[in-house]
Amino acid sequence: MKSEETEEVIITYREEAEESGMTVATLGYTMVICGNSDDPQHRYRGRIEKVKFGVPIEEAFAHDIPATLLVLLLKVHKDGPAKKDIWRAPGNQAQVRKLSHIMQHGRLVNIANFSVYTAASVIKKFLSKLPGGIFGVGNEQKLFDLYNISSDLELQRQSFCRVLSSLPIPSQHLLVLLFGTFYMISESADSFGSRMTTEALGISVAPSLFHSCIHDGQRAKIEDVIRFKIASEIISRIIENFGYTNLFPQESYEFYARITGRTLRFDENDSRLRFVTPASKSSFYFKA
Repeated sequence: MKSEETEEVIITYREEAEESGMTVATLGYTMVICGNSDDPQHRYRGRIEKVKFGVPIEEAFAHDIPATLLVLLLKVHKDGPAKKDIWRAPGNQAQVRKLSHIMQHGRLVNIANFSVYTAASVIKKFLSKLPGGIFGVGNEQKLFDLYNISSDLELQRQSFCRVLSSLPIPSQHLLVLLFGTFYMISESADSFGSRMTTEALGISVAPSLFHSCIHDGQRAKIEDVIRFKIASEIISRIIENFGYTNLFPQESYEFYARITGRTLRFDENDSRLRFVTPASKSSFYFKA
């Protein structure tokens, strides 16, 4: 039985590790870390990789998505579809600051103590602080240019895939998890009454993903409004097309399926991948 002095966090992602050399979160085994809070030699034993806010993606993701950030993504992926206004309604700001502080110092935390709204807000905060955004200034402009010159969905998917493939692998992993989560939420919007359609999601997350649509703090100009509208529509289209084999690289879809515990199935009727959750397993759980 656990004493009051002992802090124990057990995080289970999946039952078997598929490969080595990845972060603890990506692997999929049980991690147990205990430490007596009154013993200086053990006080900092429960440490994991720090999540760096406001640094380039290459520095923030030295190996892959840091464990705590990945857990937040999985929490929103699992619980978000049933939550009204998820990604639009903010989390408790005191809790957002607290969780961000814990993550930046690499301390273990029981994510179950934080709401899914707080988790989503911390993710948006991380994305908003990435210099140049997750895509980068040049790639953002490529996506805007494509939107303006072509309405061909096939061409848009292929062009987005080229942009995505030019990014570091950790960035690809982050984006496929984000858009997979957005897709699952939008697909459940009617059944759960969450009101988070692809359009609502696009509007809610555009400033976090497309930094060039954020105005400089002064009064927004008409071109800022137009740019925000286009960014929102680009995001909505990506969400709507999630699963098409020419939208994300195959490896990205495989990563998404592996880390969320889903099974990939190819739908021959519309040349699209479907992601099925095995009935006998949950993707992950938290225990404190």
